[in-house]
Amino acid sequence: RRANLSSVLFTSTPFATAISKPPFQGLVLVCAIYFALGIFWHAINLRMFHFKAVSTTFRFTPLELRDGTKGSEILSPGIADLGLLMDGCKIDVENRTWDTQVL
Repeated sequence: RRANLSSVLFTSTPFATAISKPPFQGLVLVCAIYFALGIFWHAINLRMFHFKAVSTTFRFTPLELRDGTKGSEILSPGIADLGLLMDGCKIDVENRTWDTQVL
């Protein structure tokens, strides 16, 4: 027969005894899930919502063109379209709202 939960308080090793009781194991599991989700949520928020490049103006300077032209030989960058990338994936700027102070 198992001892009562209050027996945990009257042993010489209360933590070791407590972890062997199912209610305490459940509490530890709930706490672990809570903290794991908190860390995961924090990582997602940092990654997706706190990426900010503070600037009012962007300047594009081509260093080398696809045909191999470099430096002062470049007369025009020949840009047809300019977009923003995040980790190599294009950001759809037309359907996204931007803070007027931070891009």
